[in-house]
Amino acid sequence: MNKLDTIGIILIIFGLLGIIGTAYSFTLGTATDAQQVLLDSSIIIERHEDSIRSTGESIKGIGYPMEQVGGYMRDAGRLINVLPFVKAGDPLQDGGELMYDVGSTLNETGSDLIDTANNMRTLAENLRKLSDDIIVMMNMAMMGIGLMSFMFIITGFGFLEIGSDRREITRLRSELDELKRR
Repeated sequence: MNKLDTIGIILIIFGLLGIIGTAYSFTLGTATDAQQVLLDSSIIIERHEDSIRSTGESIKGIGYPMEQVGGYMRDAGRLINVLPFVKAGDPLQDGGELMYDVGSTLNETGSDLIDTANNMRTLAENLRKLSDDIIVMMNMAMMGIGLMSFMFIITGFGFLEIGSDRREITRLRSELDELKRR
C-alpha cells in the first residue's frame, strides 16, 4: 500500500464519518430542537412581558394619584403657614413634598416597566423570526457537510484509482523490461 492508497482510505473514512454525522443530525432533528428552544424562549418572554406591562401600568396608575395628593398636602401646608404665628403646616408641607417625589418616582418606574415590556415583546418577535431562519441555516449547513463528505469519498476513490493505476504502470514497466531482456 503506497501513500496514495493511504490518503484515499483516510478521505473515504472522513467522508463516511461526515455522512453518518449528517444523517445522525437530521435523524435527531437538531435544527428542529434549536427552533423549539427559541420558540419556548419567545413564549416565556411574552408571558413575562404581559406581567411586567400590567405591573408597570399598575405602578404608574398609583404614581400619578400620589403625586397629586403630595401636591395637595404641600399646598395645604403652605396655606396653614400663611396664618400668622403658625408653623403647623411645615410637617404637612414636608410630607406632601415627599409624597410628591414618591409619586413621581413611581410614575417614572411604571413608564420604565412599560418600556421594558415593549422591548421584551420586540425580543420575542425577533426570536420567533430567528427560529424560522435557524432551520434553513442548519439544514443548509448539514447539506454542505453532507456534500463535502460525499466529495471526500469520491476524492478518496480517485486516490485509490490513481494508486492502482501507478501499480499497474509499474507492473507493466517491469514486464516490458523483462521482455526487453529476453
